Amino acid sequence: MLVPARRRAALAGLAALLVLAGCSRPARQAAPPLPSAFVIGLLTAGPGAGAGRDAVRGAQLAVEIVNGDHPDLALPLAPGLGLAGGVPLSVSIADTKGDAAAAQGEATRLYREVHAVGLVAADSTTVAAAVSQQTERYPLPLVDAGTSADRLTETGLEWYFRTGPSDGMLARATFGLLRQQQGDDMGTAHRLGLLQGSGTPDAAALSTVDQLAGEDGYQIVARLPIGGSASDLADKLGQAHTDVVLAVVSTDQEAAVVADVQPKLRTVPVLALGHGLGGLGAGAAGTRVLRTVGWSDDYGTRNPVARAVAKMYQDKFGGPMTDVAANTFTATLTLAMAVDGAGSTDVRRIRETLRDLWVPATKTIMPWDGVRFDASGQNEMAGGVVEQRGGSGFQVVYPRELATVALSWRSPAGH
Repeated sequence: MLVPARRRAALAGLAALLVLAGCSRPARQAAPPLPSAFVIGLLTAGPGAGAGRDAVRGAQLAVEIVNGDHPDLALPLAPGLGLAGGVPLSVSIADTKGDAAAAQGEATRLYREVHAVGLVAADSTTVAAAVSQQTERYPLPLVDAGTSADRLTETGLEWYFRTGPSDGMLARATFGLLRQQQGDDMGTAHRLGLLQGSGTPDAAALSTVDQLAGEDGYQIVARLPIGGSASDLADKLGQAHTDVVLAVVSTDQEAAVVADVQPKLRTVPVLALGHGLGGLGAGAAGTRVLRTVGWSDDYGTRNPVARAVAKMYQDKFGGPMTDVAANTFTATLTLAMAVDGAGSTDVRRIRETLRDLWVPATKTIMPWDGVRFDASGQNEMAGGVVEQRGGSGFQVVYPRELATVALSWRSPAGH
């Protein structure tokens, strides 16, 4: 039983008298000592290159900010050294190889051998889903930095948290732009063509699209899988007389097909959401595809905190901060805040601190309203912004309060 401070002296005196009288009582257990370092495990595929490397770099930068003293950086845990009691934070990297079974094996190792106080997953939906079943059993907090599938927050998981937006959130941002354009230059355009990626992990995003399309009075006149040639897809969309095309993609390859479809449609706007959009149109400078994303490099150059972190990333790693790095950075820092608030390695206290966490928008590098988890573990303050590619790369066009440039809704004919 917890004892009020004002009674401790009296109880101590009574204990001394009992000892002198020959009585004995079990000694009170001391609080477990703080570790030499709080360890967070990072699960990612191929940490030596590509997206896996970017995830590692994002986590490493978060650790560096926590362990160093950065009084001028307006991020949680930036001022001061380390976490609770001055204990440093460290990250242990595990290569999942993009395989669910391998990821489960690495998660077990991080839990049993490394004694991680929580895990960050920067990987596929399949991997995150497999690991989340394990962390429920251990138990151990899992912060997802790599997925957007709604189904991961719809199964009653107690130890799962996701910092970034869900597919449903991204779809709502996309339809927010469509709603805006209806009031501007879109007029009575209500014939929607839907391109569906074959690799989409579940139907939640498509279900949200159907729901929002119905609410806003759109008629889905074409529903096509992303496959075959871009010319064939463009022909079918043209035959359906679509006013606007929405593509839900899940891989880089699907995004590349969408980028090739857009110029062939000429004046028909194309909006894409889902995974694989970071390099959208990399090989086609003329593409006008709009993309809905949870991280924007354009926004990062205008947000003072994001700009400072991006500069630290550039100086440390010699390259620009990517969406994978930014998301993993945010997830790692979020888990670190929970460990700091718990002040111990007690995973249940860490989980409760995550549940109670609230981070305002001004204290993050992301274009969100902040970080606060709902009962399902989803960050309810995350969201998407819509970008359009211009001469200097992708720039925010929605929402208007974050926009850098005016939206060019329709490409000129023949371009």
